[in-house]
Amino acid sequence: MGKPEPVKNVPTKRAEDVPRVLAVYGSPRSGGNTDTLLDYFLDGCRQAACGVEKAVLRELDILPCSSCNRCGQTGRCVIDDDMTQYYDALVGYERIVFAFPVFFMGPPAVAKAFIDRGQALWVRRFVLKGMTVSDGRKGFLLSTGGFRSPDHRSGERIFSCNISITKAFMSACGVRYSGELLYPGIEGADDVRKSSGIIRDAIKAGREWIGPEGHSNLK
Repeated sequence: MGKPEPVKNVPTKRAEDVPRVLAVYGSPRSGGNTDTLLDYFLDGCRQAACGVEKAVLRELDILPCSSCNRCGQTGRCVIDDDMTQYYDALVGYERIVFAFPVFFMGPPAVAKAFIDRGQALWVRRFVLKGMTVSDGRKGFLLSTGGFRSPDHRSGERIFSCNISITKAFMSACGVRYSGELLYPGIEGADDVRKSSGIIRDAIKAGREWIGPEGHSNLK
């Protein structure tokens, strides 16, 4: 099944009424299953009308947290790299969706570096009490993994670290973790693109996440 055509006749909204989405591509591989899953999810988001900013982590220069603790006084990271441009979006955008696969039971390095640099936001919110948290900000996780348990359960166990880490990160950003799509047994390079069921669920989840009902927890 090919990628859908661009959506036409999207409902017209004033710019100030359109939710802003930060879409974080956290896979080190371009065009793989996780990227594809996020692309379809964003197709659904756009059907409900939104503005999307993409953070493609593999294309960015983001150093890992050095644990220098200098953010402890200011709530701001002193490392000057590509992470700096995303702090405002992480604390201000109405929607944040994070997509990354499972590598050795956790996020790949490019995603974990981005997450760990959220320490400055954690300090700002929970230590310095200097972050205003707006109601209605929501986060979503998309993740794929190759492992499938022998009894063909849905495989949540392999995603447990990704879920916990993402929830902690979104809490630091002042975002409510509001749903996830998790797909185990994704081995082939085009498994997501070949599955009409996954495509349908991803588009539906993105549309509902932006829309007024907006709480999706499809698995």
